[in-house]
Amino acid sequence: MSDATVHFRTAIVGAKRQKVAKVISILKDLPPLQDRSDEPDPRQIHVEYIPCVATFESYQNENGEPVRYLAKLEYHGEEGLSKGSSLAPFFDEQNQKANKNNDLNINIRIPGINVVAIGCGLESEEDVSMISSFIHLLSGNEISSGVTEEDEKGDEGILIKCIKPNEEFSSMEEETIAYKNLSPEEKEQVTTSQLIGPGKMAKFAMELATECIPRSKKAIEQESEAAALKEKHNRENENKVLEQKPLPLPMPKEYDPNTTRFACKMCRTVLFNEDDLEDPPHSQSQHEFSRRKTKSGINTNGFVGENKCQSKFLADGLDWMGDISQSHEGKLSCPKCHGKLGLYKWHGTQCSCGTWVVPAIMIHKSRVDVVNPTNEEGNDPLALLLNPLARLHIGGQSK
Repeated sequence: MSDATVHFRTAIVGAKRQKVAKVISILKDLPPLQDRSDEPDPRQIHVEYIPCVATFESYQNENGEPVRYLAKLEYHGEEGLSKGSSLAPFFDEQNQKANKNNDLNINIRIPGINVVAIGCGLESEEDVSMISSFIHLLSGNEISSGVTEEDEKGDEGILIKCIKPNEEFSSMEEETIAYKNLSPEEKEQVTTSQLIGPGKMAKFAMELATECIPRSKKAIEQESEAAALKEKHNRENENKVLEQKPLPLPMPKEYDPNTTRFACKMCRTVLFNEDDLEDPPHSQSQHEFSRRKTKSGINTNGFVGENKCQSKFLADGLDWMGDISQSHEGKLSCPKCHGKLGLYKWHGTQCSCGTWVVPAIMIHKSRVDVVNPTNEEGNDPLALLLNPLARLHIGGQSK
């Protein structure tokens, strides 16, 4: 037999708590259910019996006729002796699909209550119908009154049945009276043989649980299929994400050291040179519509003339920026250290000098260092930025 175990619940519903508790005590002493299927590796079955008591009350309608209704259906603890509590928590886990942590190869807990065995003082069709409706409202599942043609086609409703009297009795009430008239020895005997009384109810509950085993297996298969399908969808989604994930942006090209270059202030990566700047450069505005008011050519930052422009504008997008034509505007970052550099707006933006530049690919001067062309001794000023110690040794001479 497989080490895998199927767990499901069977509710024992009666009118008297003491009677239900007696049935539960008998069930606990009985051997566990066996999977008698023809499968080569059947699963172990574990049934949790839920003792419940249904309380009915009545009122008079407009015609003065009594109307019976189900006042409450409560769970009374594992032994059936505790104070009543709601059945809703059993179905909450069903609605929340609490099986997600189950290991399908070891344990399967079918959520909710799967079987309802009614007896212990209850037998009328009206009472059974009200209990069925109540269970249906809690679970949200279809209710089945037994194994029907629909079940064979796959309907997985909760199995609800009420115990029936033996042939020699006209009703369960008559059968119960006959049991009460037995001597203690006779009661013990019929309980052990499960002919009438609580022993018969225990046998009835086990038979219903056995009837539910094929349903549980089908639930396992459906859950396994659902888990496999979910895993397949997850893999497909992961593949889609990988396919849609943008390729890493290329690093900036190498620029001629004899030109003026501009490097990221954070990582010293050369981003562009003077040939990439707007050509011709925009004219500084003579109008005072910028927030930074100027006076006598000096703005609020204290820069004069050309320094009124606090940004560099490029003539076109560069490879390390990616495909910036796909959006109207966006931010620009260093492709190496991802430090913020500036922005682009195809509808234009205003320079700090006041001029509206259209289109605008703007790099803030404060984010880049100017790297001057190689000097006459052949020393690249970029080396001084990358390695400040190089300042101590220029041209092989210590300074």
